[in-house]
Amino acid sequence: MTLKARSPHISLRTVRSALLVGLATTLGACANVHHIEVGAVPDDYRTNHPIIVSEQERTIDIPVASGDRRMTLGARSAVRGYANRYRDTASGAITILTPHGSINSNAASIIANDIRSELVAQGVPGGNIIVAGYQANTTGDAAPIRLSYYATAASTGECGRWPEDILANGNENKHYANFGCATQNNLAAQIADPMDLIAPRGSSPIDAERRGNAIRDYQADGAGLWAAKPASELSLGGKTTMNDSGIEGRGEMSESDIARGQIDKLRPLPRISIQAFFETEGLLRTIERCGEDRRMAKVNLRVNKGGLPAAINMFASHPTPNLIILESDGDRATLLGELEQLAEVCDASTKVVIVGHQNYVGLYRELIRNGISEYIVAPVSLADLIGVITAIFVDPEAEPLGRTIAFVGAKGGVGSSTMAHNCAFAISNLFSEEVILADLDMPFGTANINFDQDPPQGMSEAVYSPERLDDVFLDRLLAKCSERLSMLAAPSMLDRTYDFDPSAFMPMVEVVQRSAPVAVLDVPHIWTDWARNLLSSVDQVVITAVPDLANLRNTKNMLDVLKKMRPNDQLPHLVLNQVGLPKRPEITPADFCDPLGIEPIAILPFEAALFGSAANSGRMISEIDAKSATAETISQIAHIVTGRAEAKKRKKSGLPDLMSLLGRKKAAR
Repeated sequence: MTLKARSPHISLRTVRSALLVGLATTLGACANVHHIEVGAVPDDYRTNHPIIVSEQERTIDIPVASGDRRMTLGARSAVRGYANRYRDTASGAITILTPHGSINSNAASIIANDIRSELVAQGVPGGNIIVAGYQANTTGDAAPIRLSYYATAASTGECGRWPEDILANGNENKHYANFGCATQNNLAAQIADPMDLIAPRGSSPIDAERRGNAIRDYQADGAGLWAAKPASELSLGGKTTMNDSGIEGRGEMSESDIARGQIDKLRPLPRISIQAFFETEGLLRTIERCGEDRRMAKVNLRVNKGGLPAAINMFASHPTPNLIILESDGDRATLLGELEQLAEVCDASTKVVIVGHQNYVGLYRELIRNGISEYIVAPVSLADLIGVITAIFVDPEAEPLGRTIAFVGAKGGVGSSTMAHNCAFAISNLFSEEVILADLDMPFGTANINFDQDPPQGMSEAVYSPERLDDVFLDRLLAKCSERLSMLAAPSMLDRTYDFDPSAFMPMVEVVQRSAPVAVLDVPHIWTDWARNLLSSVDQVVITAVPDLANLRNTKNMLDVLKKMRPNDQLPHLVLNQVGLPKRPEITPADFCDPLGIEPIAILPFEAALFGSAANSGRMISEIDAKSATAETISQIAHIVTGRAEAKKRKKSGLPDLMSLLGRKKAAR
């Protein structure tokens, strides 16, 4: 039997099934996005140059000279910055590599010990530090010490890939291979925390108290009225409010509070160590401002990121400081539990201050019963924080410190010393207070001449013998100028050069503060480390200037620097002297003061006869002519610099009183 071949036949059902299977396969391929992450969009610079998070080595080279025996200030600062970056980005081993066989190998081994000590002091666990060596060249330049650790970092590939001619393929209207590489590299370099690329950070809890206050203000005044209030009527930070639970809430201190001198009442802190652990940016800014304040000059302050867990981890292997400031936003049970763990690793003498976000009396009382020195409700102002530290470490029964007032000239010969001497004399007579006048112009001081004195000893012995300086020794050095005015005279000799350390005059100032209610410091017109240090630490600065261009420039520079050095203190006072000098072109007081942004507390005319008579006879202005306008002006300066009066604002119409005074003097002649 012969079989016939059948013709191929495909049914419609078979075709339909095949089409459905093919369509499903195609859609499935489209749904698998991982297969087209790069290939589907080859023209996107974000896929051509992706930012990746990977482990990278962080290194720094510390140069060491063969004669070095300790770290330089620059090297110490670099190591501190390196340690801060390590604490923020890593927790593994940090390696110190010292050169062997080089000309500076002996010095490098000594410096390596200093580096290790500095790393430990900055919060790096000692067990994480590894000291090793590397073979260096026996000839040539000195080899550095290398510090290294591994941390995760954001990065992208190297730029500069040109696989094809971009001109030949310009018709395709596509990005060239190197396009966007520099942008991606710059973006990766600016990312401080690579975890921000992985997941968002946790949000802070809602401030229920602030939200409630805002709602109450809105309900009381209405949206329009509340929004239309002038700034002077809106509530300012730093005000103390009592909520329903009875705990005081504190805010940021405003500039007006500083101007009123609230913080001036706080005493300088003794030489203590403080470790602060913050969780919010607000407390970090407040602590940083505290570290810049002159009252914290002797305090060794270190700031660490993290709250109680970070403190427990650190002090498990490091000694505890005199004071620990901790921020915690946990609930009562969490806070008390973590404090129990902290107590196991802390010394019994360590004081603890908690900055918390739980605002009720019960928690406060329980914390105090458990030995916490103070509990403050966030947000915290600078005055609150320094005030709490002062209350812990300063004896409330201690005698108050005297007020220090520094007079300095914007230029030589402007009469700053004359103002200092006359004001010291006026303060002692007007207020019946003991005043000490300290002449700091060692080679050219004029206090002894102006008071007609020739003391055998004075400022030189106080500065060059700080170990002997106390209240008894100071009494031996002082020369009596009047019933209540004593003088620490400068030697006014050129038998030596006078180069001092930055803190050379500070022991003298501290003893003077304990010995008299007011100390007037006559600071020479120089700009050295000790002069900067002194001006940043006194209670009040008075700048004396003459109305010319050089004085204006110098006064502006001094004001700018002193604002940065004394961010939490009142601005320096300005005294314009020798105004109206005949035949001398000068800047009007109005034009002189406008660029400075401050008003002068006094404007003194040029009176050659009065000042000359006082200087030549060794007497003060008030002794020559107590009823003169100049004597009255000096009396007003004495009231202002001692805080007994405020400076009056200058009239916009100019200086009618001064002009009339000059007119009367010309008519009298």
